[in-house]
Amino acid sequence: MTRLDNWQTNLSELLKSRMAEPFHIERFNCLMWGFEAVQAVTGVDHYAPFRGKFKTAKGAAKVLRQVGQAETSVELLERLFGEKKPLAFARRGDIVAADVATLGLSLPSDVELFGPAIGVAYGLNSYFLGENGLVPVETLKLGPESYGFCC
Repeated sequence: MTRLDNWQTNLSELLKSRMAEPFHIERFNCLMWGFEAVQAVTGVDHYAPFRGKFKTAKGAAKVLRQVGQAETSVELLERLFGEKKPLAFARRGDIVAADVATLGLSLPSDVELFGPAIGVAYGLNSYFLGENGLVPVETLKLGPESYGFCC
C-alpha cells in the first residue's frame, strides 16, 4: 500500500485527537482505531463497511463475520494486509496485534469475540485503546506472540 506524502502529519494529528477518547464499541473501538491509522497513512478507509452497523460487542462480532467474512479482527487484517509480520518490521503507522494478557493492561478487548488487542505502532511505542483513551506500550516488549501488519 502506498503511503500519502503527508502521512506522518496525518498520523500525529490522529493520535493527538484520539488520545483521551474512551472506548465505546460503536464510536471508538480497537479495530476502528487501527483502521483510522491506516486511513491517515494511506487514505484508504477500510472501516467504511462496518461503520454504523452495530451497537453492541455481539453485534460487532456478527458484522465482522458477515461483512468482514472473518471470525476475528486478526483474520480480517490478514485478509486485507497479508501475512502477519514480526514486530521488528513494524514501522510507524502499522497495525500491531498483541495478547491482552501480555499487555498487562485493562483493555476493553473481548478476546472471545475478536481475538488479540489491536494497536498502532508509533515510534518506540504502540498505542492500544484502553477504557479511558489510548495507552502507550513499548512495541518491542509486546511479547513473542505479538505481530504487525504493514500498510
